[in-house]
Amino acid sequence: MLFSSDELNIPTSEYFQVDWTLGPSVLIIGNEATGLGENAKNLACQNGGQLVHVPMANTIDSLSAAMSGTVIIYEAYRQCITAKQVRHKTRT
Repeated sequence: MLFSSDELNIPTSEYFQVDWTLGPSVLIIGNEATGLGENAKNLACQNGGQLVHVPMANTIDSLSAAMSGTVIIYEAYRQCITAKQVRHKTRT
């Protein structure tokens, strides 16, 4: 069953508020003009997903989809590396 965006109750977070260390994740990146399509939003809603965004500075309208993906993936990587380092320090 497909729902419109207005009917979906999908949590929204800024990319750095997401705990990317919790396990496997799927990142679907929408285009700059229209964002995610209805099918992608429905998929997220049906699987406990969330919408993640990169906040913009006052003078910047938007980032390209590629740049937004890069920022988000780097944050996920940074969190995983930091968590690994913390686990290693607690063992020694």
